[in-house]
Amino acid sequence: MIGLSLLLTLISGAAWLLLASLNMSDWEPGESFPWLTVKIVWQATQFGLLWKIRLGFWAIVCVFAAPMLFSRGKLNANAKWILPPAAVLLGSLAWAGHGTEGSPYALHVCADVVHLVDCAAWPAGLLPLLVILLSSRKMLSQDRQLYVPNLVARFSTMCLAAVALLVISGIVNSLFLLGPWSNFLNTSYGRLLLIKIAMTGSAVLLGAVNLVLLRRRIGQSEGVQRQLRINVGLELTLAILIVLIVGWLGLMQPGTR
Repeated sequence: MIGLSLLLTLISGAAWLLLASLNMSDWEPGESFPWLTVKIVWQATQFGLLWKIRLGFWAIVCVFAAPMLFSRGKLNANAKWILPPAAVLLGSLAWAGHGTEGSPYALHVCADVVHLVDCAAWPAGLLPLLVILLSSRKMLSQDRQLYVPNLVARFSTMCLAAVALLVISGIVNSLFLLGPWSNFLNTSYGRLLLIKIAMTGSAVLLGAVNLVLLRRRIGQSEGVQRQLRINVGLELTLAILIVLIVGWLGLMQPGTR
């Protein structure tokens, strides 16, 4: 999963750079690709500088991930050092979107960085959780009855903190980008943001069901664990849709009708 994520990060980052360069040029369909514009963006713009910095942190993550990748996933004492450069790599996206708009500038950037990094815990953490839950079916029943409840308990504790930070940083971002609360209904950006908030609330509700109703009974039967896997799958589906909406919001101008 780490290896695939690193590959997708590199490919999507390169695609983002090319598409941004294309958007800055006067390119028309049928013309040759404006590689000169790409060169200018890479060498002479703040966007290009940001992408150079991100490429550097991507390489650092690769260095720390290499031992695990070549040892087929076996963890070692240095595995924890992946987290700091990976957090910087993710948080740096704040300078590529709407996070630099508004005043005070530092507060908005900090809120955007927290929002981005926090999303790596929840909802993005649902993907490895689901993979582990599916893989745990290969374990002996007795071992699984001990392992899965402990896993879910630790993940739920992390999610409580993650959701709290997500709400706080999301409110701060909305205050900077949306303007008056009436813009929730009066602008396209606000209406799409409302959809994102509703879907996030639904995902949180599913997570609460896992935490309150299923967590205490996980070790009692296979049926409860099966329901947990289904709920996490549904929660992850909502998370993917939320990420798509976030990408769409990033292309829109806040405050426009």
